[in-house]
Amino acid sequence: MNRRSLFFKNCVLIVLLGLLNACSFDHKEYPQSGSFRGNLKNTGVFANQKDILTLPTTKLKIKTRDWIFASPVFAGGNLLIGVTNGDLIAFTPDGEELWQFDAKGTIYSTPAVDDNSIYCGTMEGKFYAIDIKDHSQKWMTTFEYDKGTYASPKVLGNVVYVGSLDGAFYALDSQNGKVLWRFDTGEKIYATAAIDNGIGYVANHAGKVFAINLADGKEIWKSDVSEFAFLSSPAIADTLLLIGNMDGTLYALSINSGKNVWGFKADYAISSSPSVIEDMVFFGSWDKSFYAVSLATGTKKWRYETANQVIGPSVIAGSMVYFGDKDGFLYGLDALTGKERWKFKTEGSISCSPLVYDGVIYFGSQDRYLYGLN
Repeated sequence: MNRRSLFFKNCVLIVLLGLLNACSFDHKEYPQSGSFRGNLKNTGVFANQKDILTLPTTKLKIKTRDWIFASPVFAGGNLLIGVTNGDLIAFTPDGEELWQFDAKGTIYSTPAVDDNSIYCGTMEGKFYAIDIKDHSQKWMTTFEYDKGTYASPKVLGNVVYVGSLDGAFYALDSQNGKVLWRFDTGEKIYATAAIDNGIGYVANHAGKVFAINLADGKEIWKSDVSEFAFLSSPAIADTLLLIGNMDGTLYALSINSGKNVWGFKADYAISSSPSVIEDMVFFGSWDKSFYAVSLATGTKKWRYETANQVIGPSVIAGSMVYFGDKDGFLYGLDALTGKERWKFKTEGSISCSPLVYDGVIYFGSQDRYLYGLN
């Protein structure tokens, strides 16, 4: 096993175990779809949500049968969470359990939701469509065993897009699961695709980024960015694609050509998916720091030291940015200044992207609890 492969293998194991008011930030109206990072562009922005400026109280704390890596989403007005043992569970926003679906595998992938269905994959190769009303299985597509889905799906129109550990990016018919087309990137895909203007942006663990025409699955451009892996999912901001790499660099690529516009170097690896709003990009690093940098230039605006490595994504709501770390802290920072407003301690690593809705922050932890703070 070569140095890069050994480094990447260790990286994956560690990861798995492991803005001011409207006068200052003019929030763009991103679609608040039920999907990883809150929208198709993966910006991590929850628009029109309240600031939580002081240490919140625990609204709900629900024990699950295994630890939670996937991010919570809303489905038909209810809270939906995937658990690593394969339980897909729906709760009311107040924490009352409504139903469970057994995915018969390991769920790291965050479900995607449209008006009729929930789409969810397992690491063992099963990919489901589940009826949003009666939670019955509508269809199942099977990928090669043990080459399933770590990346989260995205649904647009009548098509579900998802990257697989077999190295391919798939377009599936949302009505029956039929493969419409398949694009082979050559290496495993851990990062969730970002989508905009009919183009999917896909990164793989060989350090390559692809722009793919979603109409026909054809390559528009390919960029050989790094020798190291992408675990971070890309985010789209205007003409830039922002993505962190395990070489410790946050890259800003041109969405038109894939050329590197700028790079910001942290002190260690970046698996945290960036959040972006207006002229600021937010992300954490394995160097036990959380950063805000300029979207235009990649220069540092502020740096906040955390208790442990930040391996998961951040989200933005109101004037605040929220994220977790490997020590089990959930942080609430002032997005403009990086000042700590509060932090909340759990007993396990926080890897998921928090969900912010109606004054409540929902997230899961390796301590096997689903939390809701308000």
